[in-house]
Amino acid sequence: MQNNVTRVSKVPAAISWTEDDNRTAFLANDPVNHDHVTLDIHVDHASHTAFFKVIANVAYKGKRNKSNVYLFIYPERIQTLARVDDDDDSATARLGTSAHSLQFTLNTPPSLVVPNGVWIPKNEARPIISSLHTLAGMNSFRVALPSNSISLDRLAIVCQEASTSGCLRTMADVANITKLYGGQGGRILEYGV
Repeated sequence: MQNNVTRVSKVPAAISWTEDDNRTAFLANDPVNHDHVTLDIHVDHASHTAFFKVIANVAYKGKRNKSNVYLFIYPERIQTLARVDDDDDSATARLGTSAHSLQFTLNTPPSLVVPNGVWIPKNEARPIISSLHTLAGMNSFRVALPSNSISLDRLAIVCQEASTSGCLRTMADVANITKLYGGQGGRILEYGV
């Protein structure tokens, strides 16, 4: 492989999952409402390390600026990662462009990372926080990203490596929560562990 690193940073994302009542729920980037939901994919193919994270920018009461809340998807928790075709055009409609959809199937749900201390979301941010809490308990969900952010060939390699048990380990520097929030660090909330 000519380039041993795959890096997709802060690309708009649309996440979907199935609720208990079989209804499809969504959390998506929405620039009109200033709801920024993005995806990062970091894979070092030579060292067999990787990290996947969803980032949502959330407004908190008493804070001037929004702060990020993260959904960490550790590669060791991935059972399968597959590029899938959407049954409808919902991802394309939500992102406003053609999209690749990734189906994550995990043996352990992702981790929710929030700022240290007491941070109360503003009312308009509560649906985002609620969705992230739900996702932190899910073993299966779909993430769509713009198709121009990564080639199909590169995506196929990432999916193959992520789906091969033991192939990828967590990229420690990217997963280091002590560096988050201006060096104040964050805390991990586990729901399905």
